[in-house]
Amino acid sequence: GWYRLADPARRASRSVQQQFGEGVRSAIKYTFRHTTFSGEASFPLEGYGVSATSEVGTHSGGPARGPFFKQRCAAQVALPLGPAASLTLAGEAGLLLPLRPAPAATPSPITDRFFLGGLSGASLRGFSQRGVGPSDVRRPPPP
Repeated sequence: GWYRLADPARRASRSVQQQFGEGVRSAIKYTFRHTTFSGEASFPLEGYGVSATSEVGTHSGGPARGPFFKQRCAAQVALPLGPAASLTLAGEAGLLLPLRPAPAATPSPITDRFFLGGLSGASLRGFSQRGVGPSDVRRPPPP
């Protein structure tokens, strides 16, 4: 779909500013899911779940160009601790690869990157949305 990367607050770092612009991102995505959970979907009491999402796509226009491959895998297990309680463990991993050679200093498009933080079930609680990971110095707010 069409995207526009801009910074109305004018606080983005230089590395993000270099990716400003408009473009079209086209992709084909396939997701496999398998679960054996018992109980409510949001609070499983027992079982496991796995998912794998594969995506192949390309960018046209804008600063982000070229084909890419993106893979994301997730797993979750719920261990019963009694009739109405369980211990749930979850993890995710992802991979983003360009499908054509690019200069070593070319960063991946920000529109394709993986982010952590926020309130989703597969995130790190206590951090702001997309608030975990490498970051760059932001510009001071305008006067």
